[in-house]
Amino acid sequence: MKCMKSYYHILFLVFILAGFISDLNAYSEYKKRHHDKRTVFYNLVDLGPAGRAPRLLSRHSTTISFGPRINNNGQVIFNDKKGGVILDPAYGPDRLIMCHVSTTFHAINDEGSVLASLPQNCGKHEWMIWSEKNGCRRFPMILSYDPPAGCEVYFNYFNNKGVLAGILLVPTGGVPISYAAVMQPCTKLDILCEGAAWGVSDSGYVAANNFASEEHRPYIWHYKGGSIVLSDDNCMHTKPNKEDVQYVDMLIAYDDSIFGTFFYRDRPDYLYTYHWFPHENKFEILDLKNIRLSAINGKGTIVGTLDNRAVMLQKDGVCRDLNHTIDKQSRHWTLLEATDINDQGQIVGFGSANGETRIFLLNPVEKPHLKTYRK
Repeated sequence: MKCMKSYYHILFLVFILAGFISDLNAYSEYKKRHHDKRTVFYNLVDLGPAGRAPRLLSRHSTTISFGPRINNNGQVIFNDKKGGVILDPAYGPDRLIMCHVSTTFHAINDEGSVLASLPQNCGKHEWMIWSEKNGCRRFPMILSYDPPAGCEVYFNYFNNKGVLAGILLVPTGGVPISYAAVMQPCTKLDILCEGAAWGVSDSGYVAANNFASEEHRPYIWHYKGGSIVLSDDNCMHTKPNKEDVQYVDMLIAYDDSIFGTFFYRDRPDYLYTYHWFPHENKFEILDLKNIRLSAINGKGTIVGTLDNRAVMLQKDGVCRDLNHTIDKQSRHWTLLEATDINDQGQIVGFGSANGETRIFLLNPVEKPHLKTYRK
């Protein structure tokens, strides 16, 4: 009889222990799903007045953009009324002055090299690379290239291997015709199809649009392997003809995949987003509510603008208004466009503060949704 009572006691204890373990696992799973999420907030740093119109600061300016950029070392470049400024977190601000004239900055890579231009008396620009070593800036290297007579080159993109991408403008007596242009380090200028280049990855692939095609079809190009053009697939199921589609922006990611936007011609005021994997022949359409894409970092976070508000798009597919994430002391700002983001999550862009267009830097500060856990 005593053995039977002991047996039931042990069985009861096992049952209680099993229930406790089950509750503990359920709580851990709940905490993982609900309590461990992080919302990213930002401290805003005012970098000063832009001195240029917002349309010239936007990354969607296909001719030449004066918008701020940031690399993975936290070095920021931007342009004010006096010219280009590089803000180094270790050494402070610096400028490049050539012949008593301030240069304009357009891009910076992770090596700290800055792509700069200097206007000439003939109306053209002289392009140069301003590199650094151990915090010391060297005399800039003037780029030597030979564009066709009467044509002008504008570079907008610069990777860590020194490859430049932009456009070549050909005068026609009216509106100039643009061609995507690429320049490998210390080599000649490669002129691609009529259109514009939208970026260059570290593996050397250039993202561009072909303006000669009716729909401005996207493609990627490499100096060793040529072009891969977005094929005539059946992913645009809602429309029967490819002529009903018009492609707009492009971003090239770290894995050489392409994010871009397009609209249907019967609804030109609404942008859809696509994600194209050229090497895998995959294509998917994303409805991101009319967002304009500006930049993408190595973790797949996209920044841009939506309805004249700076936004961020993470891998969860949710578009976040950056105006709702800044500290209370900066609520008098209206962040208009986020133009670049690095792998640490630092964001640069431009906005309006007290009626003036100014440059901002956002430094992330992670805060948990809930500070305490209830057992």
